[in-house]
Amino acid sequence: SAAYHPNGQEFAHGISIRGSSHVEVGPAVTTSRTWGDSIFLGSFPNYSNWDDTVWIHDSRLELNGRSSISLNAGRNITIERNTVNQTAMHVLNIEPDDSTEGATNVVYRNNTVGSYGVSSMYASFFFAAVGNGGATVSGITVTGNSVAGNTGGYYGLQLGLDTYVKSGAVRRKNIVVTNNVCNRATQPQY
Repeated sequence: SAAYHPNGQEFAHGISIRGSSHVEVGPAVTTSRTWGDSIFLGSFPNYSNWDDTVWIHDSRLELNGRSSISLNAGRNITIERNTVNQTAMHVLNIEPDDSTEGATNVVYRNNTVGSYGVSSMYASFFFAAVGNGGATVSGITVTGNSVAGNTGGYYGLQLGLDTYVKSGAVRRKNIVVTNNVCNRATQPQY
């Protein structure tokens, strides 16, 4: 399987979408054994040029070295009906690097998630909204997902619907996490 390598290989994504609009990934796309994210969404050529209107659906995202989906700069993003398994760290990671990046109107729904957090490098989450505290992160819905749950590689704790949202100078707002299912007890990481 792939593994996280912080020496630059972490940017070897399965699919990298930067500063683009009206993009569809799926159906039946598979990303597997990448050093970086299965799919990365970000800005290009500068931080303020976000991805807009991206649909990722009915695909398989597995065996990555970082996150299943990393979102640094995007609006109107829908991620649905995908199968995710053996993710090194986070399943859905919203992590703007700059205050001009961020995420708005993002829907992550009806995905099937197997194991995640299999790397021993960092604590891992089913859904994380962290990154630059000056960036706007708003209008995020995580719903209807099924998570198998597993033992995490970092703390050795039981992982399931673990969610971590961290605000900074700009408050993260309008975030809804609902109707997700995991039949395994979890232990808090923080």
